[in-house]
Amino acid sequence: MPSWEAIVRAFVNASRRPRDKACATLWLRTLLRGKDLRTFFFQEHCPWDQKLTAVLLVCMLEIDLEFVFGSLPFNLVDAQTPWVTMGQSPFHAHLYIGRPTEWGNNYIMKNSSAKERRRVVQAYFQLKLLKIGREEEAFRRISKELGGRVLKCFCVKDKVSGRELLRLLPFEMKCHGHVLAWVCAVHQLLLCTTIH
Repeated sequence: MPSWEAIVRAFVNASRRPRDKACATLWLRTLLRGKDLRTFFFQEHCPWDQKLTAVLLVCMLEIDLEFVFGSLPFNLVDAQTPWVTMGQSPFHAHLYIGRPTEWGNNYIMKNSSAKERRRVVQAYFQLKLLKIGREEEAFRRISKELGGRVLKCFCVKDKVSGRELLRLLPFEMKCHGHVLAWVCAVHQLLLCTTIH
């Protein structure tokens, strides 16, 4: 099994190429050790970092997480997963996540092209995943502080939920807010596997 850093790099740079899927399939088989996905996620003593690794690989393989997690209470996941939308707002449930807040993306775009936006979002995603893969508390903190809120920034105009983002690969995300909402949605899913 490759290192966490190698898996994160592969996930963040994954496209929908067969080569990416072949690597993810091999790594997932190694991780599962003969178990099916549901059994793996719902076993009592599976470390959170192994579950997080499996989520990245499942996403790379474009397997629907709702199918994998079956009867989980997705209404709870929805309630605790932030929405991402444009602008700033005075409402308490809304949280501005742009610069200079701690949630802002420190990677600056050199131009306004889609390729450059993809580059800075992927760099931000990689940074966040490397941190939460090493520190479970960082993973919990993102979910605790951002869960259930509306994340506001000036990156994109689309309003999107974290649950919708679970179907996207990093190269398809347009905003660092999408990354944060994705992390919250994954944390909620994994939390549900431990209490289900």
